[in-house]
Amino acid sequence: MATPARARVGTPLTEREVEILEAVSHGRTIAAIAAIAVELFLSQNTVKSHLLRINRKLGARGKTHAVAIGFRRGLLDTYADGSAA
Repeated sequence: MATPARARVGTPLTEREVEILEAVSHGRTIAAIAAIAVELFLSQNTVKSHLLRINRKLGARGKTHAVAIGFRRGLLDTYADGSAA
């Protein structure tokens, strides 16, 4: 797996990274996200790389922490059931 580009804490997330974070916030696993991402020509390793960069940029310790930060910062605005945050 290629090493993801270095991202600094505070660097804005890309549109694709926000899409991945939204998928994680809806409870999707990395494999499930990668299955959906096939339509966008992304591999499971690419999804993992996006998650690593998301964690770095947000200063998160993992997926759950990244989602919590995403909600606090207004990057995510709906819960898995579609209700507003």
